[in-house]
Amino acid sequence: AREIVEAPEMASRFLVYGKPSPAKFSNYFRYIMIRKTGLCWVDSDMLALRPVDFSAETMLFGRQKDGEGIKELNGAVLKLAPDHPMLLELIERALAGMGISTGWGNLGPMLLTELAKKHGVAHLARPRKDFYPIGGREFWKPLLAAFRDESERATQGATFLHLWHEMYRKSGYAKDLAPVAGSFLFEKFEALGTLDRFRRPYEGKELRYTLGAYFTPGASSAGKNIASM
Repeated sequence: AREIVEAPEMASRFLVYGKPSPAKFSNYFRYIMIRKTGLCWVDSDMLALRPVDFSAETMLFGRQKDGEGIKELNGAVLKLAPDHPMLLELIERALAGMGISTGWGNLGPMLLTELAKKHGVAHLARPRKDFYPIGGREFWKPLLAAFRDESERATQGATFLHLWHEMYRKSGYAKDLAPVAGSFLFEKFEALGTLDRFRRPYEGKELRYTLGAYFTPGASSAGKNIASM
């Protein structure tokens, strides 16, 4: 990491709601990494659903939402030519935002969407289903056995599944516990041989209780779905 950003203390100067944010700093870090190496950035909460090789790609990012919006693009998977004007402006704007407290996404999806449109490359984004087949508001579906088949259908043909780490944190999900047995993610982790990294799987009722504390039934379609299970 020091080979990419030589001043690690910079991380504490990227602020969200007045507090240092590693997630916000990671936006700047990925832009500099791409500039220096020409490599593709992939967030650590992206689950590869099939083998990938982006070595021949010169521009790679995806839609996280259908339709128009200020956060329609996401850089969880990102590759640009090191000398592309858009990348240079991403770096410039990220540096200008250092020390300024903002909300979530200002130097990530919002900035990427804005500049992709400005530089006329937004139409090159991969379809939402390729990298973000299940949205952040439904991050819980791959964790529950009752939504195993729905998650399977949603990810059919996708390259990645974004696990939306920040939603896990907000919901209080205990990350040392595996998803419920029979869920989409449980089966993926089982196939990868990684279940031994968890203390045990969540019980269905236990996880529904945890998620119910985050999704108030009646407040959203997510809450209604969980409450009716």
